[in-house]
Amino acid sequence: SQLWSLVYLNLSNNTLHGNLQPEMKGLTNLEEMRIDDNNLSGVLPNLVDLEKMKLLSLHNNLFEGKIRGDEMPLKSLVRLDLSDNYLTGSIPSQVENAVHMQELTLSSNEITGTIPKDISKMTKLEKLRLDGNKIKGQINKDMMKLEQLSILMLQNNALTGTITGNVGDLANLVSLSLSHNNLGGPIPSMLGNLSKLSLLHLHGNKLTGTTESWMNDCSKWSDSRSFIADCGEPSTVL
Repeated sequence: SQLWSLVYLNLSNNTLHGNLQPEMKGLTNLEEMRIDDNNLSGVLPNLVDLEKMKLLSLHNNLFEGKIRGDEMPLKSLVRLDLSDNYLTGSIPSQVENAVHMQELTLSSNEITGTIPKDISKMTKLEKLRLDGNKIKGQINKDMMKLEQLSILMLQNNALTGTITGNVGDLANLVSLSLSHNNLGGPIPSMLGNLSKLSLLHLHGNKLTGTTESWMNDCSKWSDSRSFIADCGEPSTVL
């Protein structure tokens, strides 16, 4: 590519189609690439050589195939959005290399497998959206080490097991959605410790027990205007 000095590229909201060309890997000074809301298709290109890239957003296209961690510039990325495509396979284990990642959005694809344990090494992660996939297995307790996490959206998957009480360790959590999975067991009382929580969706599971143990603490949560529809009264089924 002759555009070797290009730093920012935004081609969003067009009607672009076809594949992303392999020549993109020659844009070695690129820091931000936004090509959202188009009709691009094929597999994701190999962008591992774009070592300065901080933001990659390919939301709402027609990409398919696996997310290959060894072809992504994970060591430099701060924000990655591949949502609303047709991506398959599992979340790559190489996410452990994404030590600067603050936002990871893989929503509305056809991703399978489990949430990798090594996601706990993404210690700067603030937003994690894996909703609308086919992810199975239990919610890994190691995820509760992500102390900066404020948004955790895992709804509409095939998660099983229980909601770990360690969720109460996510002190910065503002939004938590685990709805429409196959989770069972009681709602952990530690949810009552999440003083910043303003959105909580747990409906569409197989949860048991009562809500009083933590719902009585709703008054200490964030501004009531932001969670009243999601929190409800103690007798409300979420």
